[in-house]
Order: sequence, then C-alpha cells, then structure tokens
Amino acid sequence: MFGIWAKKGKLDPKELGRVVESAGTIVEETKEETKDNETVIYAPVEGELVDLTTIKDEVFSSLAMGNGVAISPVKGEVKAPFDGIITTFFPTGHAIGMEADNGAEILIHVGMDTVSLDGEGFVPQVKEGDRVKKGQLLLKFDMDVIKAHGLETITPVVLTNTDDLQSVSPVKSGKVTEKDVIISFEK
Repeated sequence: MFGIWAKKGKLDPKELGRVVESAGTIVEETKEETKDNETVIYAPVEGELVDLTTIKDEVFSSLAMGNGVAISPVKGEVKAPFDGIITTFFPTGHAIGMEADNGAEILIHVGMDTVSLDGEGFVPQVKEGDRVKKGQLLLKFDMDVIKAHGLETITPVVLTNTDDLQSVSPVKSGKVTEKDVIISFEK
C-alpha cells in the first residue's frame, strides 16, 4: 500500500503520520507533513549539503530558479525526495522536475553545465508523467564521466514555486542521505 504499513497494536511515536483504524488493525500512514501547514523535502542524492547561494552557477545561486540547496554527491543516484509526479525529465537526463502531493514543485539539476554531455553518463529509471514514491530510484549518473569532461557534480535542488509559498527553510550544511530533510516550507 502507498506509504501505509500495519503495526499490531503498538504505535511508534518516532514515526510521522496519522493513525487510522482499519479492520481491527492499527494502520499508520506516513506522510511528509510535520505540522498542519509545514511540509518537508528529503535529500534526493546522498552527499554533503552546500549553501545554494555559494555555487558557481548564477541562475541557481541568485535564487532566480527558486530557493533550495545544493548537494555535492558521493553516489551517482537520484531518488524521489517525496511522493509525486515526474513533470519534466530532460532528454539529456541531467535534470528532473517533480510535483509533490504536498504542493512542492522542484527541480533536481545534476551537475553544472551537464546539459552539454547530451545524455552521456545519465541513465533515467523513470519517465515524464510517472507517479513515484519517496525513495524510488529516478536516475543513475556516472560521476566519473561528468568529472572527465571537466564539469562539477554539484546538484541543486530548488523549489521552483518558491513565490507561491509563505516560507522556505533550507538546511545549509551537513551530510545527507535520502532519510534526511533538506528543505521545509509552509504553504
């Protein structure tokens, strides 16, 4: 079941979600909301967080594309940072647009100027229009290929609908995996 798992009679207070009674079994549906109107985005790549305003690409560092973070990846995989729909998957494989069930619209852009690779080193695992679950593998990328072309692997993750939100709070530093929140925002 999508995001739902059963527990026999006990609730784990560490888990987020709402409790639902179903056929005598307690079922907990995990969700990304931490407060009534605050939602979160998890890391789509494993690595070290970098303040988005410090990266070399002015389109991202100026926040013109939206507020968010950048991640210096340690592994060549992009995973879904939330449940949602793939709205855009560039033919070159270097960038993915997603819309979350929680209202977030994000762009995950693997590397700087990687569009110039014309797909070399990028292996999409899903396609535009697919519904995906948090943690699902979206893309494999070869960091060695990117670096061999003299390009950076730094990966911006930005909320492209920042202007439609009340607040956006990116995490500015630290190591992250797909289990870590990198951005919280209020609708």
